[in-house]
Amino acid sequence: MIILAIGMFALSKLQVVSVKTNTSAYQHSIASMLAYDMMDRMRINNVEAVNGNYNTGSPLTPSNATQPANLCKPGDPCSTSVLKDYDKWAWATGANMLAQLPNAEATITSATIDTDSVTSNPVAVNVTITIKWADLSTQGTGSYGNIDLSNKQQFTYSSIIRIN
Repeated sequence: MIILAIGMFALSKLQVVSVKTNTSAYQHSIASMLAYDMMDRMRINNVEAVNGNYNTGSPLTPSNATQPANLCKPGDPCSTSVLKDYDKWAWATGANMLAQLPNAEATITSATIDTDSVTSNPVAVNVTITIKWADLSTQGTGSYGNIDLSNKQQFTYSSIIRIN
C-alpha cells in the first residue's frame, strides 16, 4: 500500500511539472506568433517601418496602448501613419495579441542599414521586436499578484525590412 501511495505521489508530481512546462512552451509560442505578426504588419506598411515610426521608445503594454481615432475598418481607408497607430494598438490590446501573456510588454526598435544614394532617406532597416512576460511556471507561485516582475521571460526577433 505504501509503495502504491509513493507511486501515486510521484505521478501527481510528474503531472504538475508537465503542466508547468507545457504552459511555458505555449507562452513562448504565443510570443513567437506575436513577433511574426507585428513584423508582417510592418512589412505591409514598410514606409512607416523604414522611417522608424513603429519604434515604441518605452515598452508597449496592453494598458498603455493608445486607441487611434480611425480604426482602419474595411471601406474606411486610412493613411500609412494612422495604419501604424492602429497596428500597434490592435497588436497590444487584441484578444489574440499581447494581452494573452501575463504582464506582457514589448519594444520595437529599428536601425537604418541602407540609405538612398540620392536622397539619403532610409530604404532598409534592421527591426528588433522584444517581448517580455511573467512566466508563472518559472516563478514557483500560482498567483498573478505575487509575480517577480524583474524575472520575466523574453523572446526577441529581428528581421530586415526594405522599401521596394
